[in-house]
Amino acid sequence: MKFKILLAGDGGQGVQTIAKIVSECFFVKNFEVSSIPNYGLEQRGGVSLSFIQVSDKKIFYPKFAKADFLLLMSDQARERTLEHVSDDTEIIDFKNYQEIILQNKISRSSLNIFFLGVV
Repeated sequence: MKFKILLAGDGGQGVQTIAKIVSECFFVKNFEVSSIPNYGLEQRGGVSLSFIQVSDKKIFYPKFAKADFLLLMSDQARERTLEHVSDDTEIIDFKNYQEIILQNKISRSSLNIFFLGVV
C-alpha cells in the first residue's frame, strides 16, 4: 500500500503544520512516512506545498509525479498543482467549503485547523 498526498496553499496558511500533523499520525500507526516541504522565498503569500507519502513498505524516493489525494487551500496553489493531478486524484478544494466557512465565521487564521479536520 502506498498513498501519495499533496497539500497546497498560500504561505502562512498552515500547509506545513497540517503536513507535520498528518505525517505524525501515520508514523505513530507504524507506517513509513516521507514529508517534503516545497515553498518559495516568500514567508507569506507565495505558494506552499507539501508532498507526503505513506506506505507499509520502505519509501525510496520522497517526491512523486501524481497525487492520490490533493488538498487545495487557495486559487494560487491550484495553478501550481495541475501537473500533479490525474483522473484518479481525489481533490478537496477550499472553494467547495466557502459557504460553510462563511456561515460558521471561520477566520482565515483558523482555516488550517478546519482543513486538518477535512483531511
